[in-house]
Amino acid sequence: MTGIGSTLSIAKLALSAQQYGISVTGQNVANVDNESYTRQTLAMTSGTSVKIGSLVLGNGVSVSQVKSVSDSYLEASLMNKKADLACSEEKELYLTAIENLVSSDSENGLSALLSEFWNAWSDLSNNPAGDAERVVVYETGNQLAEQFNALSQNLSDIRVNLDSEIGTAISEINSMAAQIAELNADIVAMEAGGGSANDLRDQRSALLNELSESMGITNFEESDGSVSVMTATSYPLVSGDSVHTVSFSSGRILWNGTDASVDITDRVSNGRIKGWLEIRDENLPEIQTELDGLAESLIYQVNEQTSVGVGTGYLSEPVTGSYATAASGLFSTLTYADRLDTSADFVLWIKNDSASPATFTDVAVDLSTLSTSTTYTLTDLATDINAAVTAAGGGVTASVADNRLVLTPDSSQHSFAIGTDNGVNCGLAAILGLNTFFTGSNASTMAVNADMSDTDRLQTGQVDAATGDITSGGNSNALLTAALQDEEIQSVRYTFERGKATTSQNLTGTAASLFESLTSEIAIQSKITGIKTENCQELVSSIQAQRDSVSAVSLDEEVINLTQYQTAYSAASKLLSIADEMLNTLLSVR
Repeated sequence: MTGIGSTLSIAKLALSAQQYGISVTGQNVANVDNESYTRQTLAMTSGTSVKIGSLVLGNGVSVSQVKSVSDSYLEASLMNKKADLACSEEKELYLTAIENLVSSDSENGLSALLSEFWNAWSDLSNNPAGDAERVVVYETGNQLAEQFNALSQNLSDIRVNLDSEIGTAISEINSMAAQIAELNADIVAMEAGGGSANDLRDQRSALLNELSESMGITNFEESDGSVSVMTATSYPLVSGDSVHTVSFSSGRILWNGTDASVDITDRVSNGRIKGWLEIRDENLPEIQTELDGLAESLIYQVNEQTSVGVGTGYLSEPVTGSYATAASGLFSTLTYADRLDTSADFVLWIKNDSASPATFTDVAVDLSTLSTSTTYTLTDLATDINAAVTAAGGGVTASVADNRLVLTPDSSQHSFAIGTDNGVNCGLAAILGLNTFFTGSNASTMAVNADMSDTDRLQTGQVDAATGDITSGGNSNALLTAALQDEEIQSVRYTFERGKATTSQNLTGTAASLFESLTSEIAIQSKITGIKTENCQELVSSIQAQRDSVSAVSLDEEVINLTQYQTAYSAASKLLSIADEMLNTLLSVR
C-alpha cells in the first residue's frame, strides 16, 4: 500500500495502538490499591517496512503484547520472607499470651500464692491452736493448687486452640490449591493462541502467596503456563489442573497421595502452620512438663513433711492413701516410689485409750526388702505392717482397697500417728498419700487433701519420740513446713524439637526460684521471637519496596503515560483527518 492509502492505514493503526495504551493505563489506575496487582505495559512494534523505489518507508505500528512488569527473583524472595514473617508473628502472638498467663507480677500469680502459702504456715507455727490460722493454711493451699490447675488447663486450652487453627488452615489450603488448579486451566486455555493472561496470573500469584504464608511451598511454571505447587518437602499439591489434598487427623498433618497418606507434620518448614506447630509441639510441652515437674516436687516436698506430723490428736478414723498403684499392685508403680529411703524404718505410733493412763507404742516396719525386690506389692507392704503391729501388741490393721493402702484402728479405743525413725523420714507415708496435705502428682491434678477440710487435722506438731504423746500447742511440724520455703527441690527442664529426640537438664532450686526460672525462660523465648519478627518485617518491607519499584502502579507515571497516549491519539486523529482531506481533494479533481 502506498500514498494516501498507506497514510490512512498508519493513522488507523496509530489510533488503535494509542487506544490500547489508554486502556492499559486505565487498568493500572483502576488497580492502584490492589496489592496483588502487577503493573502492565503495552509492547508496541513497528510495522513491516515497505520499499517504494529507492525509499524504504515505515508501515505504522502494531501492538504485540500486554505485559506484566515483574521480577521473578524478587517475587520468589518476597513470598519466602512473608512465609517467614507469618511463622514468626504467630509464634510471638502465642508466646506473649503464654508469658502473660504465667506472669509472676500478678497478685494472683503463682509466685504470690507460693509466698502466701509459706507465710500461712509460718503464721500457724506462731499460733498452732488458732482456728483462723488453720483455715488460712487450708484456703491458701487450695488457692495455690487451683492456680496450678488453672495454668495447666490454660496451656491445654491453648493447645486445643492451636489444633483448631491448624485444622482451619488445612481446609483453606485445600481450597486455595483447588482454585490454583482452576486458574491453571483458565490460563492455559487463554494463552493457547498467544498473549498473556495477566489478570488471571495475578490472581494465581495472590493465591500462591497466601498458600505460602499458611504452609511454606515451592512452585515453578510449566511450559504451558500452568504452575506446579509442592510442599517444602516436595510433596505435590497442584500439578496442572489436578490437586492432592492435605488433611488434619489426631493432631497430625497428612499429605494424601494416590495410594497412601504420608505424615508431613514434622516436615512443615514455614508459614503460620509451622509457627503453630512449634508452639504446640515444642514450647507448650516444655512449659507444661516444667510446670508439672515443679508441682510434682512441691507436692512431695510438702507431703513428706506433713505426713509425719500430727494435728490436735491421733488419727481415730481409717486413713486411705491418696496414691494408687497400677493394676499389678506393684509398689514400684506408685508415682513417688523412687523417693523411698529404705535405710530408715516406717514408724507408726499406736495409742490405746483402754488403759489408764493411755499407752503409746511405736512400731517400726523394716523396709529393706523394698530396696532389692522388683515384685514387692502393696499387699506385701500391708502384710509386713500387720506383722510388725501384731508383734507390738496390735491396734491398727493395714489393708489394700482400690490399689491404695488403708490404715484402720482396730477399735474405738485405738488411734495412730506416723512418726520418724530417730528423726529420719523414710518417705513411705508421703509416697502412699497417708496423712498428707496435698494430693495429685502434677499441675493438673494437684489439690488439697479432702481430709484437711477438718482443719484440726493440719499437721502442726509431731509425736514425742520418747513418749509418743503430742505436746499441747506443739508447732514443730508447722515450723519445719514453713521452712521448706528456703529448701531446694529437684525439677527437670525438657527441650522438645519437632522430629528430634527430647533432651533434658536437671534443675535445682526453691519452688519460688524454679518458677521464676520458668517465667524467665518464657520471657526470653518471647523476646527472641519478637526480635526475629521485627527483623522479618524489616526484610519484607525492604523486598516489598524493591518489588513495588518494579511492579507496583505509580499514579504519577500513569498520568504521564495517559498524557502521552492522549497526545499521540490526538496526533493520529489529526493525521487521519489530513489524509482524509488529501483523499477528498484528489477525488474532487476533474
